[in-house]
Amino acid sequence: MRIALIADSISRTNGGIAPVMYALAGKIAARGHEVCLFGTDDSYAAGDCTAAGVAWHTAPALWRKGIRYAPGLKRLLREFAPDLVHIHGIWCYAELAAADMHLPYIVSPHGMLDPWALKNSQWKKKIFAALFEHRVFENAAAIHALCKAEAEETEVFHPGKRIVTIPNGIDLPPESSPFPAVDGKKELLFLGRLHPKKGAAGLIQAFGQLQPENWRLVIAGWDQNNYAMELHRLAAQFPQADIIFPGPLFGEAKANAFRRSRAFILPSFSEGLPMTVLEAWAYGLPTLLTDFCNLPEGVAAGAAFRIEPEVEKLCRRLEAFFAEPDDVLLRMGGCARELAAHKFSWDGISESFLKLYASILDR
Repeated sequence: MRIALIADSISRTNGGIAPVMYALAGKIAARGHEVCLFGTDDSYAAGDCTAAGVAWHTAPALWRKGIRYAPGLKRLLREFAPDLVHIHGIWCYAELAAADMHLPYIVSPHGMLDPWALKNSQWKKKIFAALFEHRVFENAAAIHALCKAEAEETEVFHPGKRIVTIPNGIDLPPESSPFPAVDGKKELLFLGRLHPKKGAAGLIQAFGQLQPENWRLVIAGWDQNNYAMELHRLAAQFPQADIIFPGPLFGEAKANAFRRSRAFILPSFSEGLPMTVLEAWAYGLPTLLTDFCNLPEGVAAGAAFRIEPEVEKLCRRLEAFFAEPDDVLLRMGGCARELAAHKFSWDGISESFLKLYASILDR
């Protein structure tokens, strides 16, 4: 099979979507299929895709604000001549280019249909949906959902389509001994795009109010729309709390952050299925998650601690977590790594995607 994976951006600027595409492309190619990534050009795409070892093509956008119009994507897709196109993400020109190729295609919304996301730029999305998005969904061979919640949201948005649920995957790093911070403090890691929906502001307030002894809060991630400045100002209101901002982390720097951390937290208001949580589990970290992360398996398996994003409720849950003895955290970390290995391995998940692709092409 020749498979095209397409998104608005195929670099770090697309958050967790790009690493999913890299991993899926690598697994598909390793099974003897030809796969290539397509997206609009940006300053990171070439370096990120090359580092990931994937085949890729980008087209320049004629304008970069809002819907990035890149008409060259159609030409690139025609030249590659795929059997099937897999669209990653919606509300963008890239999906329109793919859907206009008269080829079978799959759409992965990647959390962009949840209620919080739909309220963001609500009227723009309603207009785009009426003009384009419902047509894209109607003509899709299938819609891919990451979890049960996203499948239900998809059915509400565009009823009657074939929906296939396959989670994101993760490759487990080799087991290694964690290396704690030099000063011996336990680090609670937040890693993600610095955006209001991720809940970092409430986390800073809750941690600042508690000022837990022997714990440090690490807010790491990619800034969006200068939101990091607001988080820095908020943290400055709690000078006695140990809160640091190392900026965006990639590659070995990100791996070291996971190894150095004692736990991982994502107090998000809106997610599809967050890759950073799967990464934390792969590194054997206990996690603190909201229901919006759509990973109830974590709590059920004893790998995650359920939290709520509102500051007062988050304070209570964090206080309870910080009181847990080290042996409980170690046990949770062991459950986390086991869960990542058995339920979210990329080997099994990529096989599920290949079966889906084949079922569409065999029709």
